[in-house]
Amino acid sequence: MFRAPAERCPLDGARLHRGARDPLLDTWFAGRYLIEELVGDGPLGRIYRARDLRDHRWLALRVLAGERAADPVARARFHRQAELARRLDHPNVVPVSALGTSREGLPFVVTDYVAGHALSRVVSREGPLPRERALAILRQVADGLAHAHERGVLHRDLRPENVLLSRERRRGERARIVDFGIGAGGGDADPRRDLAGLGAVLRQMLGSGPAGRGARTAREPPTGGEVCVDLGEADLGRLAERLEADPAACLRSLGLTGQGRPPAPPRSGSS
Repeated sequence: MFRAPAERCPLDGARLHRGARDPLLDTWFAGRYLIEELVGDGPLGRIYRARDLRDHRWLALRVLAGERAADPVARARFHRQAELARRLDHPNVVPVSALGTSREGLPFVVTDYVAGHALSRVVSREGPLPRERALAILRQVADGLAHAHERGVLHRDLRPENVLLSRERRRGERARIVDFGIGAGGGDADPRRDLAGLGAVLRQMLGSGPAGRGARTAREPPTGGEVCVDLGEADLGRLAERLEADPAACLRSLGLTGQGRPPAPPRSGSS
């Protein structure tokens, strides 16, 4: 999770001037959630760390803010995808626990708060990950994705920014996928798009760290998607290519989707 400056008011979309305070901070939202900190900002609105009045635990509160909150198409899509995400219950998926609309008319989604960092940030800070760690993360992401596909839910934007890593006393490092379909527009609803996203996730774990960290293969152009070969097995680089070219067959052969079967296509009517 990360802090980002608020550029527009979450209530009316007006541009905020330097020094202006986010009006939702330190307020009770929807009569239940005390907003304590802004931890993310993006095209879907803002993500806040909030405390639940009922049990006092921290939660992540995503608010569809400003101009987007006034767009009926954006509101409907936001709620539709959040309802789909509520079907998911898996240790490698950040679950949606509640959704609704505040008294001010702002649609919101509540999920577990993950005290960790996005995979993209971890790789940017640490450089290419060791082979064993990269595969352990990949397996967890693939298992979470398979669970979603079995329930007819597509992510449609799987990338390192949507994988959160945290450390747990018993589990060790845990990878969890966030933002299943929330905010995704129309277009391709092919589950292979999600599977190909696994290739991009693996590719970044192997080769998109800070400059000078790790060796790169000569056949890869210096575009930020390089594959490192100093991880003990050059074939790991080819795994990313296979995931992108024929993801279902690749995952099935490796058994990376739990039981070695490719995720099922979405049920009719899912997004």
